[in-house]
Amino acid sequence: MVTRCRCTECRKRFVASPRAGKEQCTCSDACRVLRRRKLARERRGKDLEGYRADERVRQRQRRARLQAQCVQGGWGGETLECHVPASALKSLELQEEIHQILDGPFRMSRAGFGRELRRIERKIGSMVREAVTQYGP
Repeated sequence: MVTRCRCTECRKRFVASPRAGKEQCTCSDACRVLRRRKLARERRGKDLEGYRADERVRQRQRRARLQAQCVQGGWGGETLECHVPASALKSLELQEEIHQILDGPFRMSRAGFGRELRRIERKIGSMVREAVTQYGP
């Protein structure tokens, strides 16, 4: 016997699978995905603390897995580049150079300061371009 049902998501009528019978609630894969998401959202809402605890554990495990892959050299032998701290020497050199650039203009007139400011902008722009081409974006 053919069972005609109404989809719980789009509310269209459909013929249920003979194997599923009255248990089938949705008419298509798209509606099934929507229904599963809705039910999962309701489940999480009923046990919010449990969901948050599970999510924390899941995130911790994922971070540990990524860290282990990063240390071991990645998937299938390819190398994963992890975050590398900035070179302290380069950072100090750059700060010192910026301090030298900025010290002079504070003793100038307004017009001289304007000229010096344009020169500083060009200098800093070239330093940034050099750093980007040398180390990547």
